[in-house]
Amino acid sequence: MSLSVSTTPWDKPLNPVCKWTFQGTSAQSRITFSCDSFTLRKCLGISLDIVGGSLRKSYCGIISGLYEVSSVNQMEVTLSSQARGLAPNDGFSCTVQAVSASSVGGTGNNCVTMPTSPLNTDNSCYCGRKNPITRIVGGNPSSVHEYPWQVAITKSNLYRPYCGGSIICDRWILTAAHCVYGQLAANNLVVIGEHQWTSTSDTSVTEPREIQQIIIHPDYDVQFMDNDIALIQLKTPITFPSNNKIAPVCLPSGNSLYENVDAVATGWGTLSYGGSQPSTLYEVTLPTMTNTRCSSLINGITDNMICAGVDQGGRDTCTGDSGGPLVTASSTGFMEQIGIASWGYGCGDPRKPGVYTRVTRYMTWIQNYAADCKYCVR
Repeated sequence: MSLSVSTTPWDKPLNPVCKWTFQGTSAQSRITFSCDSFTLRKCLGISLDIVGGSLRKSYCGIISGLYEVSSVNQMEVTLSSQARGLAPNDGFSCTVQAVSASSVGGTGNNCVTMPTSPLNTDNSCYCGRKNPITRIVGGNPSSVHEYPWQVAITKSNLYRPYCGGSIICDRWILTAAHCVYGQLAANNLVVIGEHQWTSTSDTSVTEPREIQQIIIHPDYDVQFMDNDIALIQLKTPITFPSNNKIAPVCLPSGNSLYENVDAVATGWGTLSYGGSQPSTLYEVTLPTMTNTRCSSLINGITDNMICAGVDQGGRDTCTGDSGGPLVTASSTGFMEQIGIASWGYGCGDPRKPGVYTRVTRYMTWIQNYAADCKYCVR
């Protein structure tokens, strides 16, 4: 059975909630929900909620490869709106099927209120623990697994990182929207535990992971690089080893602006503008600055961005580092991700700091999507 909302502007009274209920023909049935296209950009006012036993998900934004399976023989799909109408050209086209059943029935147009699921925490693992040392310009190679949350994003048929990302919990990766904009989940991989991508002997925990779905922030501005943030859901969760060789980074806590603090950027990006790409993960330490200071050096800075760099240049992120984390140590020593490598003028040019997506501006958005994830404690 197909379920579609037209891209024709949709105008209904405020606060409508339309629900479809799908029932398998046997107790062993499982309901699958997949979308060829999905665009609901008004995340503050519109969402699609999917409930089927232990499955509880809420979606908005521009999503590639949306696919869910119920844990029971029933699924409820709810389109809720706290605002009037879809944005122009918004809508979705999805298919509902019963696995091991001959048919699926559906009813709709009932009004309900969906609950919000609390975040899950896992006391058996820790986030933000940098392992000790026994596109980066002016940086140095990192030690193996020094930054265990770093991931590489690669094409399925080409094992070379074109962007970076970070593990934030057992199922979700944080990266830049421009890294995955227009990409299909099936054509890309997330590689965890990577260090030297040209070698298979430098580490035993490197593993390519298939992508379940890609979620781009609904307000991502392609031209001005505002809201340059995206989430990647893995098909299978990560089991974090006790040796900390693969581990999540901590998300920032509180409302700190993280101005004038030392931060570390990591990635496999080129070592100079137009230069070569290293095979080994590099790191570079950069001081952050106020947005007022950054705006005096380069144009286009918004409250959703944070800048880092040195006036003399020579230290920066560069091509291929995009999507990678900018982290700083919290007061208790755990590493928090405060930025996502986004854009800049050149690489390491004097008085041209790198620009990063400010993670603190998106905590609610991140946690709404990744509420089903297991977050490691500090």
